[in-house]
Amino acid sequence: MVLLLILLLVSLNLGGALSLALQFGRGELGAALGSLALLTLLNGLGFWSLRGR
Repeated sequence: MVLLLILLLVSLNLGGALSLALQFGRGELGAALGSLALLTLLNGLGFWSLRGR
């Protein structure tokens, strides 16, 4: 189960980084900041869940 959560976090970070790069590249700052906030929230939740195990 822990391995699945780690794989989920890795894919979330890769997808989030790509999304941020594309949105900043197109000049969509509002969308990029929203993606950054969601990425930060989900990373925090994932690492909190891993730390509890």
